[in-house]
Amino acid sequence: MYILMLTLMSFVMSYELILDFNYTAPKKDLYSSLPNTIKHKIHSKDSEKSQLSNYLLITTSELYDFTNLPNIRSVYPEKKLQHKFLRFLSDANGNKVTELIEAPELWAQGFKGQGVRIGILDSGINLKDRAYINISDCYDFTDEKNCEDSTGHGTFMASIIASNYSECPGIAPESEVYAFKVFNSKKESKTSWFLDAFYKIKEKNIDILSISNGGINFLEEPFVSEITKLVASGIIVVSAAGNDGPGFGSLSNPGDQMEVIGVGGLDETGLNVAEFSSRGPTLWEIYGGSGRFKPDIVTYSVNIKGFYNGRCSSNTGTSISTPIIAGSIALIKTLNSTPANIRSAIMKSADRINKHSIFEQGAGKLNLLAAKKAIDNPENLNLYAFPPSFNNTDDYYYPYSLQPLYPFSPPLILNFTIFNPLSPNGIFYVANITNSERLQVNTETSNFISYTGTLGVFISTNKGKFTEAFNIILISDEFNLTIPIVIRVDAIPSKESRILWDLGHNLKYPEAGPVIRDDLDAVYLFDFQGDHPFTNLLGAYKELIKSGFAVDFLYGDFSCADGDLYSIYLIIDPEKNFSEYEISKIRYDMEINKVSLILFGDWSDSKTLEDQLSYSDFQTGIPGCNVNTINDLISPYFIEMSLSKSFSDTGRISSQKFSYQQGTEITRFPAGGYLITQVFYDSKLSKFRDVAVIGFVKFEGFSIGLVGDSSCLDSTSARYDCLWLLRSLAISASSEDIEIEEHYRLPSDYDIHIEEHQEIVYIDKILDQQRTLNIQCPAKSHDSNVLSFEPSQHILSFKKLRIWAPLREIEPVDIVGVVQVATIMIFVLLLAILLCTSYKVRGARRILPLV
Repeated sequence: MYILMLTLMSFVMSYELILDFNYTAPKKDLYSSLPNTIKHKIHSKDSEKSQLSNYLLITTSELYDFTNLPNIRSVYPEKKLQHKFLRFLSDANGNKVTELIEAPELWAQGFKGQGVRIGILDSGINLKDRAYINISDCYDFTDEKNCEDSTGHGTFMASIIASNYSECPGIAPESEVYAFKVFNSKKESKTSWFLDAFYKIKEKNIDILSISNGGINFLEEPFVSEITKLVASGIIVVSAAGNDGPGFGSLSNPGDQMEVIGVGGLDETGLNVAEFSSRGPTLWEIYGGSGRFKPDIVTYSVNIKGFYNGRCSSNTGTSISTPIIAGSIALIKTLNSTPANIRSAIMKSADRINKHSIFEQGAGKLNLLAAKKAIDNPENLNLYAFPPSFNNTDDYYYPYSLQPLYPFSPPLILNFTIFNPLSPNGIFYVANITNSERLQVNTETSNFISYTGTLGVFISTNKGKFTEAFNIILISDEFNLTIPIVIRVDAIPSKESRILWDLGHNLKYPEAGPVIRDDLDAVYLFDFQGDHPFTNLLGAYKELIKSGFAVDFLYGDFSCADGDLYSIYLIIDPEKNFSEYEISKIRYDMEINKVSLILFGDWSDSKTLEDQLSYSDFQTGIPGCNVNTINDLISPYFIEMSLSKSFSDTGRISSQKFSYQQGTEITRFPAGGYLITQVFYDSKLSKFRDVAVIGFVKFEGFSIGLVGDSSCLDSTSARYDCLWLLRSLAISASSEDIEIEEHYRLPSDYDIHIEEHQEIVYIDKILDQQRTLNIQCPAKSHDSNVLSFEPSQHILSFKKLRIWAPLREIEPVDIVGVVQVATIMIFVLLLAILLCTSYKVRGARRILPLV
């Protein structure tokens, strides 16, 4: 993959690469091991360094497959990491964190972090503050060649743990704190800086590593795998969840990694999760399923006192929560503690917070004193699962609790994290599943890696209304663990109330590469949340359920869909192509099984794609939506969206506003349908004009609803949502009631057809990262009826309109102004008549004879 990336970059005169060797040696020896035929083609800053490593940074201007060389395991591009410092707001007033978490009680028992080595991976240390912070040493890996912290971020984090200043004391005052500088004064970092720091961290025998920065790329190699190796070596890694809340699915990496303790933040009262704190689920697994339960734990994050620049100040963010957890672990850590049993101790003993989901609070609020008791309890030395149980009737598991399981629905999917208290490696297996007679329960397990493994659970049923409790029993070596699960199953919903939501055609960053964001004003360039009902589209999912619909998720392709069960197929912002069979299957279900279709599109024009890629290192990318494949699906019904236009504005229907953040327009629509236009600015024509943005049409037995933009459904970015529009379209599609005003209806003899050149944007190769679940859709041959099906073809009306703007919204009339203008016009008119009459009279007198 990386060689392919290098090929795409071949036009560059020179570029930096990281060679990953399969052994460790001084860097100069790694360089010496390269063949002489290669050395004259490259330059290496590491060629004279004696530092031990298995990585070598080189600069070259010639393409070469270095993986063919002996002892070279992988090749990575050297690049600036997209990590960012988390929120760091300074204020003079604040709270002593040591008092909030009751650290003095453990100090009084003699637990002050003695002998525990804590690493701070950040921006260095302010040298003049070292007298007030117990720093054992600082190591610089940046291009500045000094440990000075000009941002204050790293210094403040270290002070949370080891400040000796009485007004803002650190949590573990006698711990040994080491600072590893990987961010320069410009807040920049590079892959090689982190790699060198990781090796030094292992060399210094660090016990706990605190990371208060992060990014959205959980496939960033070799960064991600090196974090995993650190935990495997026995280092407890604590990382911030991030400050991109309150939206779900907003976690930062490495806090989202399975083996890392991900830390969220509480507000100043400690009773609520802070609004800015990032939420789960993790995004690694949502292709073909659902993410893991994260964060792991939460603690204080607002107005916390620390030390920087010679004085105490207070700061806010999950950056602060992270060293609080790291310092707390230093107080309870014992000589033989492992990353897994420390983590299970703080999670088992946490206090659950009312009215907050597991995806917001994890196991709950840190309880330091209870955690100390848990780590000292011999029973803690056992397998631990997170969550330790599951119940889809309990709002703690929201959004799973939004609706019950239904008969014949796709399986409910759960991902548990399993901790091994003693060994970083090993296996575990499901020994038994008890009391699940009316449920079909299937499981998948992984091996332990870095003290953690995963248990996937797939639950479905074909029986009626009931609630059933069952246990999953796990065994690993001498350990065993029981996970209780409670599932509520409701009666089979009516066809009219069932919606099948397509998740199989959504692509996201980083698995599919550079999928460009839908909302071009969003913080991140790439679409990383996946348009999933448990992440950025949670509001839409909740709205449908509140409106009385039963919603199932389609994880595979539409060959898995049973059109007899559903009244609506919901497709939102698809990036992946529909296969020819899928297109035929959907049309067949629409016309034969009377399934309606609701589609939300997005921008797809090449100019926007080119502009967005200019902000990245990528030369090619995936646009916001695959409009081309949508048009392939609905073109027989004389419906089409533009591939070359995009609009960004705020729309309004009556009193309801909705965000339209870089959407396309509807360019064809059949007579008799409902078409809603908005006056938006067309940048290509440099003028405002009517743009068709919403369409709805009923055919014989089925309907098609179409919206040109999906950003108004995005609960993380939409300024004005359109959940009301989704509800109206769903009700209109599933019943005889049409919740669209009649004046938006096209005349029966008018087809809307905006003639334009439709450029075709093909995605030559999409990475099919979605996992097709055999449990949901067993392998079967394609239906011959579907294969031979020919969809209805729309017959054009005699007339065509280029623009349709029915009853455009009119601003309120100023009656006084109208009267004034009318009065002036009447006065002018009367004056003109008077002057004209006077002129004629005078003229007539001139021709009279003199007397």
